[in-house]
Amino acid sequence: IPRVQYNTSIGMMIGIRVSLRRQQFVHLRTPTDSDFGKVDTTEFPPAGTGPEVTDPLRITPAHSLEDLFSFKDYAPKVFKALRTSWGIDREQFMSSVCGRHNYLEFTTNSKSGQFFFFSHDGKYLIKSVSIPERRFLSKILPAYYRHMINNKHSRVCRFCGLHRVEFPNKQKMRFVIMESVFDVAMADRVYDLKGSTA
Repeated sequence: IPRVQYNTSIGMMIGIRVSLRRQQFVHLRTPTDSDFGKVDTTEFPPAGTGPEVTDPLRITPAHSLEDLFSFKDYAPKVFKALRTSWGIDREQFMSSVCGRHNYLEFTTNSKSGQFFFFSHDGKYLIKSVSIPERRFLSKILPAYYRHMINNKHSRVCRFCGLHRVEFPNKQKMRFVIMESVFDVAMADRVYDLKGSTA
């Protein structure tokens, strides 16, 4: 994996892990209107936070990357409520998307330029998204939340998180975490179906 992609994936994993650990201190409740527009931003210096920081919601770990990076967590309480409604265990989710394993793939769609890769166990798909896509998902999130809560067995794609990681060189990646519709470890063939304007 090229170094830039490696750094990005490591930053993603660290940011997700800290976000999920912080959520254990947040009581589960029905999201309010303000929760849908909430964005938590955290900076991750290589040395981590010092001993003077004791608030568990502000502590960040030391990491092996050379530079400070920032991580945005969009509507964290909303996505926590959705994952809980789907029976997704926090520890298992953490193990899948930000455990001690690398992602299985880090490939790009030549048409869109977006990245797609799987968690090591194939349970989740992580996809980079453009700014318009991120804004659109944020816009429809209240309606999406209501639909998924009221239709437990809906076949609509399950979005488990929306995030952004940014490095000092202004390299940014916005990405969503989705439940995979199949276990890649058991898949014999994978087809990439594309639309056409013709």
